[in-house]
Order: sequence, then C-alpha cells, then structure tokens
Amino acid sequence: MLNSPVTNLEEKISQVISDIDWLFNSPQLIKEEELSFTPVTTSGWLSEVQKNPEKLIQFLSTKNLKMLGTYFESLWEFCLMHSPDMTLVAQNLQVRDEKLTLGEFDFIYRDSHFARDVHLEVAVKYYLAVGDFLVDYGGKSNLNYQTKMSDWVGPNVNDRLDIKFEKLVKKQTQLSELPAGRRRLRELGIEQVKKEACLLGYLFYPEDYFSGNLKLDAPKEVNPLHFKGCWLPVDRLVKYLEQAQEWSILEKPFWLSPLRKATGTLCNSTIKSRDSIYSEVERIIFSQNRPVLIAPLEKFNDSNGETAYQSGRPTFIVPNDWRQKACDALG
Repeated sequence: MLNSPVTNLEEKISQVISDIDWLFNSPQLIKEEELSFTPVTTSGWLSEVQKNPEKLIQFLSTKNLKMLGTYFESLWEFCLMHSPDMTLVAQNLQVRDEKLTLGEFDFIYRDSHFARDVHLEVAVKYYLAVGDFLVDYGGKSNLNYQTKMSDWVGPNVNDRLDIKFEKLVKKQTQLSELPAGRRRLRELGIEQVKKEACLLGYLFYPEDYFSGNLKLDAPKEVNPLHFKGCWLPVDRLVKYLEQAQEWSILEKPFWLSPLRKATGTLCNSTIKSRDSIYSEVERIIFSQNRPVLIAPLEKFNDSNGETAYQSGRPTFIVPNDWRQKACDALG
C-alpha cells in the first residue's frame, strides 16, 4: 500500500517533473548575499527522468506526500540521489550534545563538480502581508509602505518570515560550527562543509496591491525577483473572480510550479466555473475556517494543437476575521 495520498502518480508525473525543474529555476525568497545557494544543474538527467520516470514514481510511492514540506524535501532527496554530480551522504542527520538535541542537518551531499561537501538546508514557505499598513489603509489610494519581515505571516498564522529567516541563518545553517556538529560530520569522514540554504516560495500581497491602490515594498532582505501571490477575504471573492472564466482550488502537494494539463483535471485539482469555485471556497472556509488557495486557469494550445490549461497567479482566500487573527499573532 502506498503511503502517498496522491493517487495515479503515473498521470501526474509531468507535474512532478515541472516541480523538480521549479526547485532549481525559481528565485530565492531571500537575497543571495543573505543566503548562499548554488543551484543544482538539471539539464540532461532530468530529461532522462521524464522519458523513463519509473524510478521517480517508485520513489514517491514510498513517501507520505500529504504535507507540502514533505513533498518538497522528497523532491530534493531524489535529485541529490540521482543527479550525476551529486552524492547524497546523509539526510535529517540529528546533532546531539549528550541528551540534548541541538538540531539536524537537512542534507549532507558530495558535490563532485566542485570537489566539496555541502550542508544544505531547504524550505518552501508562503507568507501573507499583514502589518500595520492594513490598519492604516482604510481604502485610501497611492499609499506606500516599506514592510518588515515581521509583517509577513503564514496562512495558518503560526509562522512568520522573520522567525524563519533567523532560524535558518543563525541556527540551522550554523550546525557545522558547533562542536557537536563537527563531531557528527567527522563520523561521516567530513572535516569541512560549505553551508547553503534554499528558501523558496511566495509572498502574498493584499488584492489592493495589484490594483495599484496599495503600494508595498518587500523587506530589504527579500529578493526583488521573488514570486508574488495575492490574498483577500472571502467577502471580496465574487468581484475578484470576474477576471477569469475558469478556476481551480490548488491542493497539496502541488503548490510549487504552475499546474499545466490538457485534460479536465489538474493533478488533485478540478477545473471549475466561477459559480462552482465560489460555492466550494465558501463551503470550505465556513466549515473549516481556514484559508483556501485558488488560481485562475488560462487556456492555450499545446504542441499538438489541443486545448490545455495553465494556472495563473495563486491567491489565498481567507476567512473574514483572518486579518485580525494574523495581526494579533504579530503581537
């Protein structure tokens, strides 16, 4: 029995390949000078995986892919196992000092191209802008705010960009500097590692940002090329849906690369009309009281001349009281 809730992996393998490509061709959330990362080359070997995906299908079938983070780390694991220039040495390697757990190395791998060992930390995150500007905004136009990392909150309001940044930069990537971390590496025959971190994802701006009514600048530490999404309360959804005829609810774990398919389903997501997407989102929010991620669908003709779909800008639809809960979480 497969642990993965993603059924029919064979049918979704093209999306998985797109997600792997997304790992190495997406902008980091944080500027390069803040987080060091050398992208893995995917040319050549990834094309071979697409032609012969049996190993990838078998690998993913052993993983529990219910959580986005697990899927993200699993894709990294597969790449480090199969990239010709990489050799995976260890994964989720705990570092302990007597009975105290100090942390764990996400990945230790050997980079044969540069003849070095690498400690790599990986994460994919989604943060929504909810700072004081939302209180001050009140429908005014052409306001401009310089946001701080602490203004960006996860959809479940239990995570913030500044907290993740501090943990990644000052704790997770520094394990090799600790005596216990160095001892752990020596057990693997490694004396020195290059420290790298890959933090990918989206920053979600209020709807008014995209209409030009609210001008927000990302935190100074953020990569100006970062991916941008939108968020809005459910009571503004009807008007927002007017921009496209067809929509889809984006289901985990396929939150990485844009969904792209020629049939009536997009991985775990179904193509829906405006009316049906509104009804479904409203049902989820009022029954489960949680944000829902949706995206407009754009039609195009594929290489065979067939009608296909690709998802556009991802948008979180949140409960009407979500903003207040998020602001309260900011303290």
